[in-house]
Formats: sequence, structure tokens, C-alpha cells
Amino acid sequence: MGGIYPDDVWTGRPPPELVRIRLFILFPQFLSNYTSGDLSGIMVFDRTSELWYRQYGMRFIYDYYLRDAGNYSKVYDNDAYWIVYGG
Repeated sequence: MGGIYPDDVWTGRPPPELVRIRLFILFPQFLSNYTSGDLSGIMVFDRTSELWYRQYGMRFIYDYYLRDAGNYSKVYDNDAYWIVYGG
């Protein structure tokens, strides 16, 4: 899926366990509250998610995390969606 979850096929290690959490579940906690030590996380921003939050009257949640995204490293951007890494 666009390089979001690349598979490690060269080291022979098992793939990491991924837990997907929607932003409205985390709200109002920052990504950094969930990432420390061996834990890392990413946030994916895309137009479809933004539209979904707008349609359901929760645009303020999307904007909250969009403002927080500047505190993390942007690791992918193809103008349709972008990903920040917090680890």
C-alpha cells in the first residue's frame, strides 16, 4: 500500500506487530504519549481521512493531529497522503 507498511524480506526476521488506531480513539493524546523506548508509531494523513472527519463533524480532531505532526519526522509524502514517524 504505497510503501506505508513495507515488508522486511531480506533479514529473515518476523514482521513487527502493527496496531492500527484511529485518531478519534487517541484524542486528545499526542502520538509521543504512546511512543517511547522500543515502541514507535506513525500517523498517516490523507484527503480521504480529512473528508471523513469533516463529514462526521470531527474535523477539529484531524486538525489537532495535523498541528501536532510538525513535531515528528515526515518520512513519506506523495501529495495524496503523507506519513510522520514518532519513535
